[in-house]
Amino acid sequence: MRSDRRFILTAIIAGLFVTSGVFQLVLQADRRVQLESFASVTSDRASVFEWTLTHAISSVDSVAALYAASQEVEPDEFEAFAQRLLLTQHDIEAIAWLPRESADETGPDRQEGANAYPVRFVEPRIGNESLLGFDCAAVEPCAAALEHSRSSGQSALTDLLNVSDSSNDRLNVVALLPIYHNDLPRDPASRQRQLPMGYAAAFIDIGDVWGATSTHFTESGIDVAIYGSASSNRNRLLYAQDLVSAQAKTPIPKSIEPSVASVEFTIAGTTWQIVSSAGREFLNARSSGHPWIVLAFGLLTTTLIGVQLVLRTEHTEAVLDSHIRLTEAHDELDRQRRQLRQIIDLVPQLIFVRDDGGRILLANRATADACGTSVSELIDPQRGHLFGARLDSLGTLDEDEAVKSSNEAIVLTDVEFVDIDERTRVLNAAKIPYSFLAPDREQQAVLCVAVDVTDIRDVEADKARLEAELRHSQKMESIGVLAGGIAHDFNNLLGSIIGNTELAASKTDPDGALARNLHEVLDASEHASRLVSQILTFSRKEELRLTRIDAAEIVHSAIDLIRPSLPSTVELRRDIDPMAGTIMGDQTQITQVVINLCTNAYQSMNTKEGVLEISLHVTMVDDAKAAVRPGLEPGPHVRLRVRDTGCGMDENTLQHLFDPFFTTKGVGEGTGLGLSVVHGIISSHGGRIFVESQTDIGTTFTIYLPSSSGASYAAAEAAMQGTLPLENGGGHILLVDDDVALLQTASEMLEMLGYIVTAFSDAREALEAFAQRPDDFDAVVTDQAMPTLTGMEMARDLIKIRPGLPIVVATGFSEYVTPESAQDFGLRGYVSKPYRMKDLGNVLRDALGTLATVEA
Repeated sequence: MRSDRRFILTAIIAGLFVTSGVFQLVLQADRRVQLESFASVTSDRASVFEWTLTHAISSVDSVAALYAASQEVEPDEFEAFAQRLLLTQHDIEAIAWLPRESADETGPDRQEGANAYPVRFVEPRIGNESLLGFDCAAVEPCAAALEHSRSSGQSALTDLLNVSDSSNDRLNVVALLPIYHNDLPRDPASRQRQLPMGYAAAFIDIGDVWGATSTHFTESGIDVAIYGSASSNRNRLLYAQDLVSAQAKTPIPKSIEPSVASVEFTIAGTTWQIVSSAGREFLNARSSGHPWIVLAFGLLTTTLIGVQLVLRTEHTEAVLDSHIRLTEAHDELDRQRRQLRQIIDLVPQLIFVRDDGGRILLANRATADACGTSVSELIDPQRGHLFGARLDSLGTLDEDEAVKSSNEAIVLTDVEFVDIDERTRVLNAAKIPYSFLAPDREQQAVLCVAVDVTDIRDVEADKARLEAELRHSQKMESIGVLAGGIAHDFNNLLGSIIGNTELAASKTDPDGALARNLHEVLDASEHASRLVSQILTFSRKEELRLTRIDAAEIVHSAIDLIRPSLPSTVELRRDIDPMAGTIMGDQTQITQVVINLCTNAYQSMNTKEGVLEISLHVTMVDDAKAAVRPGLEPGPHVRLRVRDTGCGMDENTLQHLFDPFFTTKGVGEGTGLGLSVVHGIISSHGGRIFVESQTDIGTTFTIYLPSSSGASYAAAEAAMQGTLPLENGGGHILLVDDDVALLQTASEMLEMLGYIVTAFSDAREALEAFAQRPDDFDAVVTDQAMPTLTGMEMARDLIKIRPGLPIVVATGFSEYVTPESAQDFGLRGYVSKPYRMKDLGNVLRDALGTLATVEA
C-alpha cells in the first residue's frame, strides 16, 4: 500500500514537473513573439527615421541648386527661397549659405592666411532666431565635415553641436554641401581638386526628426537612443528621452539584451545607430496569455490523473507487473540471441543452414567472408543465391536431400573450395539434418559445418619436408663423421705407399723405366691424397676463413672431384688461365661453388649430349661495366664462367633462381638449396654472380671475385722450391706413430735425410722414454690421432718436461690442428698426412732452424 502511495505521489510530481516545463516552453514562445514584434516595430521606426533624415539633408541640395542657377543670389532672394524650403522641411531649424573668403577679404578677428567661411545668409525657422549669430566654420568639429564634403562633393554631417548663443542650449547636427562655380567641371572627381565658392548648410535637430518619425507609430513603451559616428567623435549619443542627462552616460551598451534592438545605417558620411529598449508596457500589450492557459490546463490534468491513479491502483500494478515480466523476458531472449550470434560469428569455421531450394537461411561471418559478402546479403531471399553459389562445392542439393531423408550426418573430406580471393582451400565438412519451425509448418534443412584444413596440410607437408631435410642433414653429418674416422687409416696407407715408393725411387736409376713407374705411383698416390682431402674439406662445417688461395688450383681441384660423376654424354671443356692469380677466400666454400654449378649444369642436360665449359680468367672491371652490373665494384677481378648447353630456364624461373628451396626438379630429386648456397658464398666473399639463360639453348653462370694479386702465389712458391737441391739434416728425432708400417717408412725417410731416429708405436712409452732422457732428443715428430694419447696432448706433456722443445704434429684430418691451434700449444709446425719426404724434411728444417731443404 505504501508503494502505491509512493507511485501516486511520484505521478503527481511528474505531472507538475511536466506542466511546469510546458508552461516555460509556451512562456518562452510568447516571449519570442513579443520580441519579434518589438524588432519589427524598431526596424520600421528606423526606416522612417532614415527616410526623414535623408529628406531633411536633401535641403542642402536645394540650396546648391539655387546657387548653381545663379551665383549672384541676393539676401531677399535667399530669404524667400529658404522660407519656402522651411515650410516643407519641418525637421530643419535653419538654412544657411557660407561663402568662402580669401585671407585678404577677412576681418581682423580671422587668422592671417586662413580660408574662412563667414555666415553671410541664415534663415531660421520661427523660434530659432538665436541661430543668426552662429558661425559654423568657426567651430572646430566642423573641419572634418567641411573637408569630407569638399573632397567627396557630397553632403556631410558634423557631430552634435551647441549652435545657440543664448543661455538655452540648442543641440543640432549641421549638414554641409560644397557649391562650385558654374564654369568648373561637373565631375565630382575633378571638382574635388578645386576650392568651392562656399557651402550650403542645414541645421537639423535630431529630436525633431525623431518626433516626426514617432507620429507615424502608435506603439508606446519603447525607449529610444540615437547615436552618430562621425570622424571626430565616434559613437556619440545624439538623442534620448532625457538628452542632457543621457550625454553623461556610456554611449552604446556593450551587450544588447533580448528586449533591446539596434539598427545601423549610414547617411552623409555618418554611421547612425538607433537603439530601442522595450518596456514592460509594450511587452504586456503583446502577450497572448497562452502560458497561463497552459498552466491552468496542466494543473487540472495532473489533478485528474492523480484521482484516476488512486481509483485504479490495483489494476495498474497488475498491468505494470505483467509488462515488466514481458520486458525482462524479451530482453533476456534478445541477449541470448545476440550472444549466440556473436559466438557463431567468432567461430572461424564455415557454418550455414540451407533449405530445399538452396537458399541460405543462416550463416556466420566466416561463411559470408568466404563468399565475399555480408551475412545480411547472403541470407537475402532475392540476392543470396548470387553469393551462395560458392558453397556448392561443399555438396549438391541431392546430397542435402540424402542427408534429410536418411536423417544421418555425412562427412566430406579434402573438399576443394575456391574463396573470394580465388585461393583454393582444402576443407573437411560435416552435413547434419536440421529442422526448424517455419511460420506455418515444421521445415527440414541441412546444417553444414566446414573446417579449413589447408594450413594444417601445409604444416604437415612442411613437417615432412623438414624431417626429410633433417634426415638428409644427419646422413651428411654421418658421412662427415665416417670420412673423418677413416681419414687416419686411409692417410696412413697412402703415407706408407708414398714413403716406400720414394725410398724405392731413391735407390733406382733416375732415368730408368722403374723410376718412371715409381713416379707414376707417386703421382697417383698424391692425386688420391688430394681427393681424400677434398672430400673431408667438403663434408666438414667450418667457419669462414679467408686466406690467399690460388684460383686456378682450386678450380682444377673441383673439376677433378666432379669429373668422375659426369655422364659420358657430356663433353667437359676447360679454359683456365694458370696465371689467373689469387683471391681471398675459403677453399672449401669456393670448391663447393664450382661443384654445385657443374652439378646443376650436367643435370640440366639430362641424358642428352651436351657441352660443359668452365673458364677462369683475370678481368678488369671498369666504371662502364660496373654500371651495367649491379653491385660490382671497379677493379681487378677473377672471372669464373660455367656454361652448359642444357634445357635453359624461362624468365619466371630466373626470377626465383636463388630463392631457398626453389627447384624445378621432381620430388626427391633436389632440395632447392644448391644455388642459394652458391649465391650466399659468393656474396660473403665480396663477389657477384650473374645468370644468362635461354630455353632449349643453355645457361651461363658468371662469377666475379675480387683479385688479391696478379700472379699465382702457389705456382711461384712451387717454382722456387723446385730449384733448391736436397741437403741432409742433422739431429736426434723422436718419432711416434701407432701405424707400424708408416712408422717404419717415416724412420727410413728421416734416416735418409741424415737424422738419427728413435721410433715408438705407443705414445705413452715414447713419453716415458723422453722423460728419462729429455736432453738426448733434438725434436719430436708425432702422429695426432693415436688410441692412448693424442699428438696435441703428448706435445703438451713434452713441453712441460722440456719447454721450447721443437715438436711437429702429423695429421690426416687437420680440423683440430691449425696454424692457430699449433701456435697455442707451442708447436713448431704440422704436416698433413700422407706426406712426402720433402714435406717432412722442410717442416723439420724450419723447426730446427737448419738450412736443409728438399727439392720438389
